[in-house]
Amino acid sequence: MTEQLRNPEDVFEWVAALDHPEMLAAPVHAALADLAARSPQDADLVHRARVVGIDPAYSDTEALNTRFALDPDATGNCVLVAGRRAGQERMAACVVRSSDLADVNHVVKRLLDVRKASFVPMERAVEESGMEYGAITPVGLPAPWRVLVDAAVAGRDSVLVGAGVRQTKLILPGALLAALPANGAQPGAKPGGQAGGPSDEQADESAIPAPAAATLHAWKAEDGAAVQAGQLIAVMEAMKMEMQVTAPKTGVLRHAVPAGQTVALGQTIGRIE
Repeated sequence: MTEQLRNPEDVFEWVAALDHPEMLAAPVHAALADLAARSPQDADLVHRARVVGIDPAYSDTEALNTRFALDPDATGNCVLVAGRRAGQERMAACVVRSSDLADVNHVVKRLLDVRKASFVPMERAVEESGMEYGAITPVGLPAPWRVLVDAAVAGRDSVLVGAGVRQTKLILPGALLAALPANGAQPGAKPGGQAGGPSDEQADESAIPAPAAATLHAWKAEDGAAVQAGQLIAVMEAMKMEMQVTAPKTGVLRHAVPAGQTVALGQTIGRIE
């Protein structure tokens, strides 16, 4: 008889993640706190994030799923990938359901706009993330790393992911993962990091560039709306991967392209006046 798969929400006794920093890697707790302070909508997502202690022997998602008969659609894997373009490295965390595989050779390579995408070695991933191997999560990764979330994950009410340490796990809304920065470029830097002199769009500090060649799935702030720096303003989608676009500064948002339009990497999708 086939064992019925279970939702992680129903299996463990969860506690509020923000209230238990001792159960999270330091960058994970810091990222949740920063997100909670960004807007009331983000605060609501963070307050729905919960954490639970586990046996570190089951930190690997597949092992945890097998041990507790968890539904693999309700648990997520975080895959760290890197590639180079024009001599500059581009890194990303790709979040997919544990029932799926990240398409590194096609989807991820295209989104990063690199010739070749490779998995980040374990030692480097641990050192640069400040997290333990087998527990690395997209929450709290270094600023230069982009976060690419599969639409199947972003659309879930809850998904189980790592907490940065092997002895705990997080469960949170897929929308929280989708609210993480899709483009971690330093202030003033052009997403994607192309070399060469500044173009007109690069020189336009009011421009909001597309973080990847993708479809502008939806605007999350109306044309002419007053927005705050870091506020979610748009969602882009490419080959089932969702990317959030946040306001680079405070001001009035002006749409440059309509929802549903496909744009190129770096193309201006809007401006902040």
